Amino acid sequence: MPCAKLVADAVRELSGLDILVSNAARQHAQASILDISTEQFDDMFKTNVYAMFWIMKAELPDMKPGSAIITTSSVNAYNADKTIIDYAATKGALIQLAKVIAIDHAEQNVRCNALSPGAVETQRTLRRYNSFEVAKEKLGVKHLTGRLGKPEELAQAAVFLASDAASFVTGSDLLVDGGYTAI
Repeated sequence: MPCAKLVADAVRELSGLDILVSNAARQHAQASILDISTEQFDDMFKTNVYAMFWIMKAELPDMKPGSAIITTSSVNAYNADKTIIDYAATKGALIQLAKVIAIDHAEQNVRCNALSPGAVETQRTLRRYNSFEVAKEKLGVKHLTGRLGKPEELAQAAVFLASDAASFVTGSDLLVDGGYTAI
């Protein structure tokens, strides 16, 4: 299994593991439940959920006490629409996966949280909208801030969740969404 080799290499190089940030997503099918194929739905779960499951399963035995796991979900776990059935379902599953991992590994002193961004200026957004200006016009209005998030804003949230400053945060989902879920 590729995850087991990846983890073994990291353990050897780093003398153990204390932080895992798992972030995976693919373009969604932009189809309703009546139009999406089983293969499209399954492919989304393989990328967004199974990959997280496999890396966590491989890494958890080697996590040091006090470690942190962060899995990237999305505001679409909360606010969905009919054309993102596959994406929204996987991102909701990741929040529950983080909660279960937090419960299962509390005695090991391993924290697990989800991080749910709103729309962010990433290559994925650029591919979908062809420009950040168009993305901001279409998505900015869905955020109280009136703009897209910056990658560094998400990175800062992940650093917080991985740090000792978040030692009392586990089994949670941190929304970094510019107020998207408040609307």
